[in-house]
Amino acid sequence: MDNQQPCTNENLFFVEIYEIEGDLALQTDNQESLTSTLTNNILQPKSADAATYYTGTVSKTYVAYSWVGLPLWEIYTKGEFRYDKSTVTPYFYDGWVKKRFTGFIWQIDNYGEGTTIAADGSWATVYTRANFHYGLEYSGIGLVVQYLDVRNQIKCDKYGNIFKDTIIR
Repeated sequence: MDNQQPCTNENLFFVEIYEIEGDLALQTDNQESLTSTLTNNILQPKSADAATYYTGTVSKTYVAYSWVGLPLWEIYTKGEFRYDKSTVTPYFYDGWVKKRFTGFIWQIDNYGEGTTIAADGSWATVYTRANFHYGLEYSGIGLVVQYLDVRNQIKCDKYGNIFKDTIIR
């Protein structure tokens, strides 16, 4: 894919903790070799084993329409993925739901957002979810005419392939 950007080692450091025992740190004749050892072993960045790529920011919007074509509500998800052809890591950036003017009778509850990762690390998702319903209600008691569990998600596999979908149950 042309939007793959390799991760450089510019800001990537692996840290190892060294503990100096005894009088070694206090001896003045060992300061030069001690400084050289610490500089070579700790302060120099090590290279990553595999090339790491980022998908760039990816978003998905779903708009629900009435039977006459008027927008009722919408749900939005935005995120990014880091992958290296063996694993993928999701980053959730933004998500929301919004009622449109013509969807004023719809109620929204159980809003949620986040990420999921497959147990083997081969795919991951960023998602926004909510329940949408309408019906007749008075003082919290009523009849629900339609109830929808909606999950708007973006999925990425370990090779950087992006899949966008909206699941409505």
